[in-house]
Amino acid sequence: MLNDDRLEVEIEHVVLLAVGDEDKDTAIDKAKVLIKAFNDSDCKLERPLGGQEALWWAMLPGCSLPRVAHGYRQFTTSAKFGMLVPFTSNKIGGDRGPAFALNTSTNRPSMVHLDLGGAPGLDKSGSIAFVGELGAGKSFAMKKCVIDLLDLGGQAFCIDKSADGEWARVASAFPDHVVVDPSDPEWSMDPLAVFTGQRAASTAHALLVALLGFTPSSPEGRVMAQVLTEGYLTRHKLGRLSEVIDHLRSSDSAAASKVVAAMDPLTELTAGRVLFDPTLPPVDGRVSMVVWRTHVMDLPSNKEVEIAHLFDR
Repeated sequence: MLNDDRLEVEIEHVVLLAVGDEDKDTAIDKAKVLIKAFNDSDCKLERPLGGQEALWWAMLPGCSLPRVAHGYRQFTTSAKFGMLVPFTSNKIGGDRGPAFALNTSTNRPSMVHLDLGGAPGLDKSGSIAFVGELGAGKSFAMKKCVIDLLDLGGQAFCIDKSADGEWARVASAFPDHVVVDPSDPEWSMDPLAVFTGQRAASTAHALLVALLGFTPSSPEGRVMAQVLTEGYLTRHKLGRLSEVIDHLRSSDSAAASKVVAAMDPLTELTAGRVLFDPTLPPVDGRVSMVVWRTHVMDLPSNKEVEIAHLFDR
């Protein structure tokens, strides 16, 4: 190589790698893992005894090479030495997908691509978490991801707890969207109307068991388990939760009467119309974006979740 190019020069170098951790034992274990990884690639890596402090300082610009490192000198050409530059990378994101951000960590800015919909095809999770201080742009970044996903033909279901309906405003930018607002219901989330078949029955059963607080082994729980099955609903032509209430009201069963007594107050609530008002059209699951506003709903406190009798109430 030196004879082929009169401008080529020989480079003498030593490659130093540092591994650190909060305690010595963990750092040593990580060093062993690193050594094995290089040795498996036919690249011998050693951890010389002694001189660790000197080797550490040798990694800093301007420091001289200690004697312990002289035995590990390598010789190559400047062209091949230059290939070591990509050894360190600051790349984030994927190789494809919508442009999400600009990586400015180095003097050569690069585009950050984020393809959440394509992650499963790479055997990776499409989950993402946004962490930052107040006003750092978390909500903006989440909206950017959702809009990109919709532009690629995906769907979004968003829970909007904000008082001003920030996600509802995003949804309004798309012609096919639904905003479910329990404070002013226009759409029904009745699972018997939204879904079909077994999915409708099982979703309705899970919802009412959690909503009413009856245990599955109680008489009331057994009544709901009997009624909220695909076969029973089909035989009695029950396509709405309001129809289920009327059907149970006509029963002579004491357990059925208790279920009706527990459901009746919910039907009187404005928020209850989302589930029990038969005049509202069901949400179309084929639309691009569905937003459920929960600003009028209070989440349970930690005490209410942890203490059984408070949770049941």
